[in-house]
Amino acid sequence: MASEIEAAMAAKEAKLIWAEGCFLEPRQEVKIWHYSVIDCNELYEEMLKELFPDATVESREETLDGLRLELKSGDNKFGCKVESDGALIKFFGLTSELGKAVFPKEADWLTKKTGVEQSKWTFYDRMRIDGDEVYTGCIDGIQIGALSLSPVNNELQSYYGLTRSDRGNVRLNLPISVGEEAGTVNLSNGFSQEELRTTLEYDFNPDEPVITVYHSCEVCYLIHQVKGLLVPVWWVKGVRYNYETGDATGFEIVYDVETGSRYDMGGA
Repeated sequence: MASEIEAAMAAKEAKLIWAEGCFLEPRQEVKIWHYSVIDCNELYEEMLKELFPDATVESREETLDGLRLELKSGDNKFGCKVESDGALIKFFGLTSELGKAVFPKEADWLTKKTGVEQSKWTFYDRMRIDGDEVYTGCIDGIQIGALSLSPVNNELQSYYGLTRSDRGNVRLNLPISVGEEAGTVNLSNGFSQEELRTTLEYDFNPDEPVITVYHSCEVCYLIHQVKGLLVPVWWVKGVRYNYETGDATGFEIVYDVETGSRYDMGGA
């Protein structure tokens, strides 16, 4: 595939490329689930003890935006913020080494705490997800997407999952637990893989100076905050290469498995 991309770039040829195995979803059906958001105000103390057992609190401030702690662990000084709405815990000011060391511990702790296994999220759009490493939950072997549908503007803007940045930030966004089943979707009766591929081919614009590479088209769960459900979607991930500028930009597209409706990314 790399040689095909290089050849198209050299020839300045607009092209659509499918990665091997892009459309290999083996499931015939997938469940819909109820979920509950866990308040981060109830989690941060336990998380702090788990990740930084020897940390001392240097200062504590409560504001309208939430709680802010200044901490010290050994020679490391860093901060912790818990947003007032309970949707975020953020550690900041960590050294890159310390952030990399605590990140897998946080994923293991969250798995045990919520019963939702954490798995690495790959090929994500860096314009939307600010992280050098991202983990999200998995249910029945199906990963939960790293964006959720906001109840405020009905767009895929709210972050979900564990993210780590080399700039020294480790974040936990919108932790959830999974409840009872809410239904089942047959993947061939709704918006099938074949229809998805046809749609993506139709949407390709050969007049743009772009080589579009689709890396994966997988069934994932979307945290649908409007419905209060984990709904199955086709989560499409890939990279666009501009043969005029040489830029490579990751992208994500999300379609409802039942209806084929495309979820709004907010125009970013």
